[in-house]
Amino acid sequence: MNRLNDLLALSHVPRWSIISHARPQSVADHTFRVMVIATELSSRLNVPLHMQDLLYALEHDAHESWTADIPAPMKAKIENFGFLLGGIRDWMKKGPHPTGYDQHNLIKLADKIEAYTFITKNGEGMQAHRVSEAMEAMLDDTLRCYPQWRFHVEEVMTEIIEETGRGTVAWQTESS
Repeated sequence: MNRLNDLLALSHVPRWSIISHARPQSVADHTFRVMVIATELSSRLNVPLHMQDLLYALEHDAHESWTADIPAPMKAKIENFGFLLGGIRDWMKKGPHPTGYDQHNLIKLADKIEAYTFITKNGEGMQAHRVSEAMEAMLDDTLRCYPQWRFHVEEVMTEIIEETGRGTVAWQTESS
């Protein structure tokens, strides 16, 4: 296994294979968006992220260069039955790990936010709608553990979904 080429291959691995959607998304696109969301949350929540945390965000789905995108419910069943064994599991353990408990939870939350906002904006049909609702409930459950994060998390999700400020250059708004 070659980590460099495995990570680069993520740009060819599609996500959302079992849900109709308006535009395709690769695993590489997803991991980039998770990093962006994590850094934004880090700033708003005052939870410092270090290089190792950012690498974890970047590589959290790196195994999908071998397995393809596996929907979360199926991924849990596969892991419960022990199918994710051998080289892939060892490869995943060698990757970067978050530097702390809050950092880990912030990145996991960014992962859920990215999936929720993507499918909410781009999903088509009843299955996408059901998945979006289930993900919203999952986010709500996660935020019960971090009530102090709720305001900023909901603010970020709204900004992503509504594309607030998109196309506005910062210096244009400052001089107005």
